[in-house]
Amino acid sequence: MSKLKSSPKVVRVSRQLGSQVKRSRLARKLPQDLIAERARISLSTLKRIENGDPTVAMGSYLMVLLSLGILPEALSINDDLGEELLQMDARERAPRSKK
Repeated sequence: MSKLKSSPKVVRVSRQLGSQVKRSRLARKLPQDLIAERARISLSTLKRIENGDPTVAMGSYLMVLLSLGILPEALSINDDLGEELLQMDARERAPRSKK
């Protein structure tokens, strides 16, 4: 099986997220083994997450964020373009009023 090739942007974001996970864990003075246990993942998977490995399953990343109590903050994704496209689509589908 070939190894997944990630785009540079995915690698960069994975590293940023991993770094944030590690900083959050250290700020709370929580050991890796405790977070791994709470997230129901192996210690090696947590270490891969903290190193920003983009091949770790998204569910594992989310479980770690939940275990640290930062899941809602991590998901505050702002998709202005997507929202604008949805609004444009809704206007195009809106029935025209009869005169």
